Amino acid sequence: MMFWPKLILSAASLFIAFPVAVAFLRYRQLNVPMRIMALYVFLGGLIQVSSSYLSSHKQNNLWLLHLYTPLEFACIVWFYYHVLQSLVKKRIFVWAGLGFAALSALNSTFLQDTDSFNTYARSLEGILVIVFCLLWCYQTLLEMKIKRLEQDPVFWVNTGFLLYFSGNVLLFAFSNYILNINHALNLYIWAFHALFSILLYFFITIGLWKAK
Repeated sequence: MMFWPKLILSAASLFIAFPVAVAFLRYRQLNVPMRIMALYVFLGGLIQVSSSYLSSHKQNNLWLLHLYTPLEFACIVWFYYHVLQSLVKKRIFVWAGLGFAALSALNSTFLQDTDSFNTYARSLEGILVIVFCLLWCYQTLLEMKIKRLEQDPVFWVNTGFLLYFSGNVLLFAFSNYILNINHALNLYIWAFHALFSILLYFFITIGLWKAK
């Protein structure tokens, strides 16, 4: 029974190699928003390698999550800064990025140290990204400029973010509690998270491949 969760967790740690490879091969052909997504997957790949290395040496790797969360959100808010220009004022994204970075730093310093999950920052990030995703859907319906959604790279990226953060926002909120419950259930829950990670990087890979 424990085989499949472990397999999914292992697959998730390796799957990021696909969007990294596509981003590396097609970087010069990408427009600005998709280049930001290329940087996003490069960052994710670097954090994944570092996390696996620390874990293999029995060292704490949760501090990487405290570092990754504001950097991840910076990439995402930068991406939506470009694709939501006609709907949201640019300064809102600037303040959102700066404000989140400040709150994330305060959370890691005073509330949740690097030996625990930064659940407050991750939950807030999830809610904000879901809002961005829904705003893009609203903008797309309002403008009606995209004739074939399946050919639009932003559609794939937006779908990936919406699925990932919608599926995991509650998990982010209760991460520290989950660590202390039954080990088998804990493994299945994190396998669920890993599955959504695979879907996220799968959709980003499609977006990078379709970008012109």
